Amino acid sequence: MWLVDRHGSGQEKSRIALPSALSETLRSWYDGTGNDADEDASIVLVQQARRNAKWIACSCLGDNARPPLLTPAFLAIADTYYLRRLTGKGRANHRTDCPYFREQAPPRIRERLTSATHRNPADGYFEVLKPIPEHLAQAPTYTTPDDRTRGASIPRLARLMWELLATSRRNIILPVSATKGQGRRSIAHEFATIREAARRISVAPQIRLADVLFTHPDSFLEGKVFGRLRALERRWPGGHAPQAFLLLYTRAIRGNALFLAGGKTITTTSRVISPSTRASPIHGPFLSLVVVGKHPDDHAYTAIGAYAEPIHSGMRFIPIRSDQDRILIRGIDDARWKMHRQGINLQITVPLFDALIENEQVRPKLVVDAFDQHSGEMATLVFDDAGNDEVFGADERTRRHALLGKVGRVVPATPDLHDDITGILEEMLFNEMRGEKSSTATKEAQRRSDFASGLQPDTA
Repeated sequence: MWLVDRHGSGQEKSRIALPSALSETLRSWYDGTGNDADEDASIVLVQQARRNAKWIACSCLGDNARPPLLTPAFLAIADTYYLRRLTGKGRANHRTDCPYFREQAPPRIRERLTSATHRNPADGYFEVLKPIPEHLAQAPTYTTPDDRTRGASIPRLARLMWELLATSRRNIILPVSATKGQGRRSIAHEFATIREAARRISVAPQIRLADVLFTHPDSFLEGKVFGRLRALERRWPGGHAPQAFLLLYTRAIRGNALFLAGGKTITTTSRVISPSTRASPIHGPFLSLVVVGKHPDDHAYTAIGAYAEPIHSGMRFIPIRSDQDRILIRGIDDARWKMHRQGINLQITVPLFDALIENEQVRPKLVVDAFDQHSGEMATLVFDDAGNDEVFGADERTRRHALLGKVGRVVPATPDLHDDITGILEEMLFNEMRGEKSSTATKEAQRRSDFASGLQPDTA
């Protein structure tokens, strides 16, 4: 095996031959026959290759053939190194009896985080990085089908973002009557509210999130974040890795780059995670949560990873799931003002976590709670994505609607829902709230409203 220059063919004269003992050590660890000492030696090799901008060329095809290439990579969140095979047109393939050989994977399935993906609040401290020893991944076992599909697993940074938004109640538009005299929401107000909520969250024992949360990119670009972490290092509790967080208004994301206001850019060591995919893009703006910690290669502080949550606008950090959601929320907000003038208060909630209904977890797209100031009647509308057969089958849709019907009247969230959202709200709410209703129905509406509040943790 050899160390070769990046982006080359692996046959350059500058390639460096690895000692046969080291090559065997790497192979034995990768195929599962090695011991801890083999892993330690292999990690040193991978680290040196990364630091010196080298790839690893495999000699399984012989000394004169174009070699298959492996690139040393690091999965920051898991503190795990791994060897990534470089495949594609013009690339050499490993011999089938080589430990590094794997059959060509079928096309990957990219699943979006939808209403079908269960969400629960994170347990324990608000932390991403943990002082776990560095590891080198081994070859995957072949006892299971090699589909290598990408499921809709929830990144920890995403879960922590939702926890922060839920704690600060940024996912709620209050009734007009509850916001009079408070002024309109603004980007400064949104960040201030989140910073206040961060005082109630801990990242480690005796360390509050507010102590290590920064909301301006200059704090990172000018090194203030690193200085703060170095100052806290001396009293950081054992068993927890020093970490800081950047919460940034982001215009666009691409690869591992966050494009911010004012032409500023922050890059992370790993790709920025987002619900947006090539097949179903969601355009900015985003609210990005960046974790800053020590990079394992040089043990210096850097931006290790980021999660970008699509939001309604810079004036409202309301999380959305598609570009159409922005139009829908804007339409409901306009209806909120119109119905306020008619004596009906509307509160709009975007649930961030699942609610438990009859021992099943469900999470709709939107919940609209209404209160009639004249009659005292209450009603709840639940907008659900279950109308989309690509996300839910017919049986699942029926089951979800039955469960959500215990919260309020279910409205399928069709793609054209925003076209006449005001008319839909007026028709449904006026029929339910200002028609002939008994006191029993009023109590049922109250019960539904109380139940709907369980879809949104009220920690304010």
